[in-house]
Amino acid sequence: MKTYKLWVHSSGFSEDDVVIDPKEFPNIEIGDILEIYHPDENNSHLLVQVKSFKTPLQQKDIISVEQGIAGLFKLRAYKPVCVEKVDPKEVALDLVELVFKEQYISRSDMWKLKTNLLKSSLHFHQNITLQGIRTQVTDLWADGMKVTCGVVSSDTRVAFRSSTAMVNIYIQMSSEMWEFDTCGDLYMEKAVNGFLTELFQKWNEKNIFHEVTIVLFSRTYYEAETLDDIPIAARHRMHTDYAGKIYEDYYRVVAQNVRSDDWRPFLTTIKRVVQSYERDIQHHIDKVSGMPKGVTSNSSQGNVLEAINMAMNVFDNHYINRNFDRTGQLVILVTPGPGVFEADRALNDVTKQRMIDYGIGSDLVCLAEQPPHAVPLIVFQDAIGKDVSYTEKYSIVHWLNYSFYFSPSQKRMLASSKSSFIPRMRVPERLVPLDKNDPPSLPRIQTPHPVIDYQQRTGLMDVDEDEIYREYDRKIFQTPEEPSKKPDQLVNNPFSPCTLKVKLTADRRRWTHGFPHGPLGEVIQTHHKIAGSIYMTPELEAVDAYITPSSSGMSLDSFSDSESNILSPIVADSRRRVGCAWGITGEQAWSPFLETGMDWKSLTTTACFPVSTDFFPDNTSLQTEYFESPYTMDIPVEENETQNRNILWEIFRELISQRLIQDFQLVIIPEAELNSLGQRGGSNLPLVTDQSKNEFIMSCGSTFHKLTLNEELRNITVVRYISRNTDYNLKIKKSYEYSVYSMGMSGYRSAQTKVYHKSLEDDWNYRDNYICRDCLQMGEEDFEFNEKLKFWSSRYLLLPACSSSVKKLQEEDYSGLFDVFPPRDKIIQGQLISGFFKFAEVLNKKRALIKQKHPMDTPGSKQRKLSHVSGGSSTPTGTPHLPHTVSAPSLQAILSNLNPRDDGTASPQGPPQKERLTKKSALQEIAAHMREENAGVNMLSSDQTNLPPRTFISHDGAEWVQDNIDTGLTLEDATSILSSMVHNSYIQPVFPTKENTAAFLYGYYLYYIVQPDATQTGKTKTPSPAAHVDPWFEAACIPPQEGNQEDTSSNDQARRPQYRHIEFEVGNSSLSKRSWRCQLGFHEFFDPNQAFEIELQWVTSSPLALNETILNWARRVLQFGLHLVPVIIDPFGTQVDMSDPMKQTLFIPLKLPSWVSDDGGIRQIQNAILLRFGFIPHQTIRCVSVTRRCSTKDSDFTSQYVHVTGHAFVTLAGSKQQTMTKSEPTDNGKCICGHVHIEPDKSEKTPKESQDSDGHDNGVGFHWIRNTILSRRWRMQATGDERLHDALLADFVKFCVNDESRLENAIDQMVTDESAEDEEEMVIIGATELQTLEEIDEMDIPIQDV
Repeated sequence: MKTYKLWVHSSGFSEDDVVIDPKEFPNIEIGDILEIYHPDENNSHLLVQVKSFKTPLQQKDIISVEQGIAGLFKLRAYKPVCVEKVDPKEVALDLVELVFKEQYISRSDMWKLKTNLLKSSLHFHQNITLQGIRTQVTDLWADGMKVTCGVVSSDTRVAFRSSTAMVNIYIQMSSEMWEFDTCGDLYMEKAVNGFLTELFQKWNEKNIFHEVTIVLFSRTYYEAETLDDIPIAARHRMHTDYAGKIYEDYYRVVAQNVRSDDWRPFLTTIKRVVQSYERDIQHHIDKVSGMPKGVTSNSSQGNVLEAINMAMNVFDNHYINRNFDRTGQLVILVTPGPGVFEADRALNDVTKQRMIDYGIGSDLVCLAEQPPHAVPLIVFQDAIGKDVSYTEKYSIVHWLNYSFYFSPSQKRMLASSKSSFIPRMRVPERLVPLDKNDPPSLPRIQTPHPVIDYQQRTGLMDVDEDEIYREYDRKIFQTPEEPSKKPDQLVNNPFSPCTLKVKLTADRRRWTHGFPHGPLGEVIQTHHKIAGSIYMTPELEAVDAYITPSSSGMSLDSFSDSESNILSPIVADSRRRVGCAWGITGEQAWSPFLETGMDWKSLTTTACFPVSTDFFPDNTSLQTEYFESPYTMDIPVEENETQNRNILWEIFRELISQRLIQDFQLVIIPEAELNSLGQRGGSNLPLVTDQSKNEFIMSCGSTFHKLTLNEELRNITVVRYISRNTDYNLKIKKSYEYSVYSMGMSGYRSAQTKVYHKSLEDDWNYRDNYICRDCLQMGEEDFEFNEKLKFWSSRYLLLPACSSSVKKLQEEDYSGLFDVFPPRDKIIQGQLISGFFKFAEVLNKKRALIKQKHPMDTPGSKQRKLSHVSGGSSTPTGTPHLPHTVSAPSLQAILSNLNPRDDGTASPQGPPQKERLTKKSALQEIAAHMREENAGVNMLSSDQTNLPPRTFISHDGAEWVQDNIDTGLTLEDATSILSSMVHNSYIQPVFPTKENTAAFLYGYYLYYIVQPDATQTGKTKTPSPAAHVDPWFEAACIPPQEGNQEDTSSNDQARRPQYRHIEFEVGNSSLSKRSWRCQLGFHEFFDPNQAFEIELQWVTSSPLALNETILNWARRVLQFGLHLVPVIIDPFGTQVDMSDPMKQTLFIPLKLPSWVSDDGGIRQIQNAILLRFGFIPHQTIRCVSVTRRCSTKDSDFTSQYVHVTGHAFVTLAGSKQQTMTKSEPTDNGKCICGHVHIEPDKSEKTPKESQDSDGHDNGVGFHWIRNTILSRRWRMQATGDERLHDALLADFVKFCVNDESRLENAIDQMVTDESAEDEEEMVIIGATELQTLEEIDEMDIPIQDV
């Protein structure tokens, strides 16, 4: 065989993995697969794809490989290599595992990535970048073993994993935690010093960066006969189990939404909380006098399913508060028990279906010894003690991936022992009677030795001892005969392997495409293995006892470990109809000899829900168990449709993508099996995807959708197959009371959440029609953007950047005081408003915004002078002012006095003479001057925006009026004149709304000057010529203000921000040529002293493009003195069905001096404190809705405060205002958006009431909650690092409790400053009154009219 000399190259020489000379390889074409290896060495063979012939090689018999790949496969430069062309089918991969990090990759993007990888070669540790998706290849499987490289075929399954996921770790603190295992270790030590220590070590080694929440939980039973024995104050939080026992569930949050590069130092905190866990619960119980004694339950009676639902209440709302830097969800449940739990049947059904339908990853880690029966095992409470079938009594949990942890002590014990015996149960403790006498010993059962007994019975001495032992084992482990039970009652016996055959359903096959195949084609989990030979039953004799995959030259050396000892297949047939009741895959057999280890891969790199499955219902089931719901969508021909953009296929792919995002899966079977089904006839074809016919089948649980594209008729047909069998338990919405000890709290407090299953069958007809019209960019009123779409949302706040203050705190290592944030004077406020205008231009950049500059030295113009506000004080150029909205009739009356000749009609004569404009000038004359090319107002021009001619921005128009009409004209006068011009149709808004047509709004609003002949028609309104153009981002502005900014309560009603929603295009050339549409919601007013809210809502937009757009906004806005941070929607959890059940607000008491009265002065002090610490008001609407106006009640609006760094939110407590508290929702609490709102607490509580019996704080102070969505990606100078929040909170608490008399000194300073301001205000009022009288005299207005 001919050899070639190997060269290696860098990416600067060529971006291709391999470079060859086509003259040297005449039979090689682009796309072919080459195998490269050294002929004299036994190294791994490299499979690489030829992608181009662009880079020439200067010498003959040369082949060049990228240097990183060459080093990975130990290919040495300048050494001879063999190069062979291989058939892609011979080196096809069965499974590819890809890992993401610090990115949100939607399931739609996963499908696109999988499609793009088809027919390409991959190797381990390969980095892949495609349309903004960054991922790395970790594992490759082929023919039942791991390989180093291969080719992706149509049958290759692609599994996605994430090293940056949302992980919730729930640790069960049952009574066994304080007991010893077989090696003498406390299970508490085994959990913290063993499992968590090893888990965090692996996270650190693999550079894992999860967002982690750690919760300890338990159940306490009370020694009470009935609820009447419980004091009334604590009775509402009690539950009663099946036996009538009274209990309470506890949850202790140790860490919440924390990200860390190294979690090992956090073990100290976990140990401290674990050691004080029981003591804290007892302290909570003792708060209520007369409480009976409480006893912690064992693991089997604990609140395990309730804890799982707590995590899922957060996960199933993942489309709200969408974070763009993590992918995947995982629940890790650590229990000291063996995996057997008593549970309510209805709760089990809801938990199982939620876990399966939502595609949430789950891992159960058992610290106890593995029992000799199938686990995890649910024992139904209503069947305990009853003679019922195994199916009615037990449920073998197949929807939980489980592991058994082997501690270092156990490993050392086995290493030092000659025996490989592993205990499968704990020896029970010896019971000693009260009289201290030893109990009578039980009679010893004489068991004959099997070999000796056989020899004595047969008289044969030369026997096969192995066969005798096998026969003896068959008798010992055989299923006992139960003549009282019918054959169907013997099914699902967790102690008998031969009874675990069940009919497989779609639920059992949801995760199968995420696992590798064994040598016989069965789906395997590598942490389940058989230590010795499988015990053979008559049903298993046809199966190999033990399988050890052979290794080849393509296997990694490090893979030849115990992972090859996998469990053999048993029951899954080729039609996927029958499987094992145990296990996630249904294709592995359970055996008493099964040994389950740790699934560290699942616990480190979280598995994402697969995008495909292989289960489909047979035709008989389809006809009897489902009903059909078809509909067809006709797609019109688009004028801009070309070969480069096929609208029909674009819509069809989007319909598929939307179902993938909603946890549907593509039903895909191997190509050979699909071809064999097609040869049997077209009438009996099952529901499987056939891309050759443009037919895609998608499933979600028991629901199936068939999407068919007909290119000739240009229509898309959707047929929904909905199951006729509906579980009644899934419709129950259960209320759950519990006690929680959240982060920063001083004890437990009662809380409530809802546990229910959200229906998967939404209004798909509405959604599909909306998608069609969105892709076609049609504005159909019948299919508008509303709650039926189950849209995704992400909220942001635009805040003033206090970089200098934050930098000073960082230089002091956050050891200094935090009440150092200065108030913003008029100059800084003006700079913030100017920065907001620039930010608005960034949002509108796709409009090709260009301002027409006017020469400033022309006779009719002059340099811009300082703008003036009411009161005569001045601000720098460009500083905007208050959008005074004076009504049009009053303006017209005033201006008619100023110029009686102006009746609102235009003169047909030539342009007015260029003379100085005054307040008495006619509106027509003012409009004519504004239209002038040289001296007029700055105009916008663009060839692409389709804006009306002479369009200008409102703040430019107001400043022009101030600069060109008289001297000393205030902003109020300027907006009054412009409002009158709007009323008389001399200027009109480009995008008319109720607000900007009633009056002129100062800020960033677009107006245009109406053509002169347009006003001659006599009409008072002129339709906007830009009605067909998508609205721009527009917002009014509140001008800079002097004086006290501490008390904003009087202006809350006037400044309450309304919301606008516009359609916003998102597109990025670096990711895709396509643009997407989303909804952009925002405040209608920008106040430099308040937070400005922006919310993105989308259905079809690409998360990658959205993330790129938002990060670009964040980078650009830093240049304007502002910064953009992500925030939580509804941070204080006022919506029960949307809030995190583990998140509670922290109450910070305010220890005021005794002389402070309980009136409005308390709130004034609270506002002043928040201002000193850098908090600014943030007004929002409590409802999370698409329109944000789903209710107009005053109670729907809430005022809160946000820190300028974005780290925390605060609300006031104790002052005379409505305090948000969690209460049972009433019928009136439902909004038309469908969410449940929490009613305000109307009760008046005095500051002396510090805390009630449930742990709720009621005194004067603040409610504090952290902005947990502010991740590392958003860290910058204006936000500080993760230590800032903890230091800020600590100093804020010290200040509020009057540490070192800081609070008293601050209040004294406030009183002094207020007295000085009052004196100054009296002087200003007198001067203002005098100036007002002088102005009235100049206007010649009768004093009685004033």
